[in-house]
Amino acid sequence: MGFANEARGLQLAGSNFVYMTEGAYGLIFVDREAGQIRKIYRRKQDEQHVRDVFKSETEAYRLAETSPEVAALIPTGFAISSPQTMVDRDGNDVSGEIFTDLAFETEFVSGDFLKIGSIAGSEGSLVRDAFKVAGILHTSDMSVVLNEHGKIVKAIDFAVIEHEVWAEPED
Repeated sequence: MGFANEARGLQLAGSNFVYMTEGAYGLIFVDREAGQIRKIYRRKQDEQHVRDVFKSETEAYRLAETSPEVAALIPTGFAISSPQTMVDRDGNDVSGEIFTDLAFETEFVSGDFLKIGSIAGSEGSLVRDAFKVAGILHTSDMSVVLNEHGKIVKAIDFAVIEHEVWAEPED
């Protein structure tokens, strides 16, 4: 069972970014040729709440880049993206479903992602502590990729502070 958006053929107009997956706040698009992802935030929740989440997540990337220990664990190439147009498989502009100005890009990380809370031993705690020292306090939803020795090599889904996920309004 997947997300309803999988069948819509969503893409970002004028680019090679195609829909890959989604989370509580955003749609994730991938350009496999360039090895990049772009996260664009959806309009389903309260606008100020979503803008606060975006600010917390993007500030966390900036803080992470200033800590050598944490920078080694995050996807490279973080950048705020310029506004874009989202279209469906028929070329219909469906940009009204997203905040076109709330988007960022990073490298595409291949691997099997696990929630950090499911990592046995001290590895998860050590990584969460490193993020905390860097000023990134919300790591409970973090997903990580492990190498063959069980060491965390990449981490995504973190923020400076947590913004509680609100129930989505009725459509």
